[in-house]
Amino acid sequence: MAHIHELIERQRLIDTPHAPPEPTRPQPVRSTRLDQLIAEARALQEGFWDNVDVVLGGEIVNVDLGMLPPSEWSNLSGNNPATTPADKPYGYDRNATARGYTRLRLDHEGQPAEVWHDVWDLLGEEDRTNVQAVIWWLNLGHSQQQLRELNAKTHPVLAPSGELAQLSPTKPKDNSK
Repeated sequence: MAHIHELIERQRLIDTPHAPPEPTRPQPVRSTRLDQLIAEARALQEGFWDNVDVVLGGEIVNVDLGMLPPSEWSNLSGNNPATTPADKPYGYDRNATARGYTRLRLDHEGQPAEVWHDVWDLLGEEDRTNVQAVIWWLNLGHSQQQLRELNAKTHPVLAPSGELAQLSPTKPKDNSK
């Protein structure tokens, strides 16, 4: 009897319509050069830190700041749009962005965000400006400088200012006539 039940079950499986197998798609060939560049960029980003000393309670406190992953930077700066004329050139609210910054260490130790918020709220204007400058450098300025330097190497016709360099000397005008 068990044999009959097995046959019935097999026949049901045969009679049940099945979706046709999906055609196999060739796997895209990944460029080893691009994979290498991606790995190098991640390593550079992970290790890209700068620091600034600030005064808190009459003592110097070292603030180590790390570059944020681009998507995290976009979220942070995008959630804090420029609200003052002074922030308009930056495109984000420098105070709110610095206060909400997450990749930092105080005196070389990781601290909860609440501690950073307390520190930020007590910093003087000059210290705030210095922290903001480092944050800008890490997340925007450094990549802009890299682009200028790489363009100068790969496109020597372009002058450092981005203007076209003269390809040939011009003859001086003869004003004797």
